[in-house]
Amino acid sequence: NLTKFRCGMYSKQNTIYWVVILLLGIYVLYEVITPNHPYWNANMPSQIKLEDEIIFKPFERVQAPQLRSHHGKGIVLNFWASWCYPCRKEMPILQSVWQQYQYQDIVILGVNVWDKQADALDFLNEVGVTYPNSQDSDVQLAEFFKVQGLPTTLFITPDGTHHNTILGPLTYETLTKEIAMITPQTIIQSNQHNSIFDTLYLYK
Repeated sequence: NLTKFRCGMYSKQNTIYWVVILLLGIYVLYEVITPNHPYWNANMPSQIKLEDEIIFKPFERVQAPQLRSHHGKGIVLNFWASWCYPCRKEMPILQSVWQQYQYQDIVILGVNVWDKQADALDFLNEVGVTYPNSQDSDVQLAEFFKVQGLPTTLFITPDGTHHNTILGPLTYETLTKEIAMITPQTIIQSNQHNSIFDTLYLYK
């Protein structure tokens, strides 16, 4: 009986050991490999050409963002969902940076996609988000901007040029570094690029 007991204890400890190893492996895959995997960079154009009418749709009782009204400002366009753990991890950072930069010609706009409105609103309230958000219920915006995973964040210069896209969760350092590249003070505007504001119609 003692031998059986010891065998049982060994088997249980062995199972726990492999479960811990598995969890650590999943964590490494998520935190290290995933952000650098080719999937994250596939099919994302270096320059967005907006030729169709795109409309930001408001949440119930929440004003939708209007991109055209922010012409002349650097724009951070963030796609997210309430069920997305990396989105939950980065949204407090976005809110903090919004409070820091909102009076410096920078605007953060959130786009909720592949989500339930009630869950999304609950999460916005939970985090205390104050920057504008909209709901992409028909996935029109996500498809147009070629969003392949969440979170996805686009950085747009004051003249409407697509500057960069970050796929995966943002850190404070990455976010502020990208914002520094799209502030009006650091941008030399060029007419050689297509402007988002020439063809984008929002929130009727």
